[in-house]
Amino acid sequence: MEIPYSKRQLELAIVGVPKEIGDEENEKVKKLRTEFESRMPKTKKEFNQKVADDNGITVKQLIDCPNYALLCQDYGDRMRRDLVEAMKKEFNITDIQAWSVIAAGMGLI
Repeated sequence: MEIPYSKRQLELAIVGVPKEIGDEENEKVKKLRTEFESRMPKTKKEFNQKVADDNGITVKQLIDCPNYALLCQDYGDRMRRDLVEAMKKEFNITDIQAWSVIAAGMGLI
């Protein structure tokens, strides 16, 4: 996954993120988490099915595809971009602030 900001930029941006984003009991946080957890597959089989559906092909075609890894990566990247956009809208934050929250959640900053 490629984050479009440097580590330093993300570290500076996280300072301006509203505290409510870190509150697990906040209704907006719960809503976003529920929405995105429902979209994230729990098993490799479910993941392959979602990637195949997303690309309009069968799971067999996906697995046999020479671009299998790229299609899987694209699906994950699209999910993260969707999350960034949802966070920006829901919490009225900037793009870099949303990415900083994701980076912090992944332990990158």
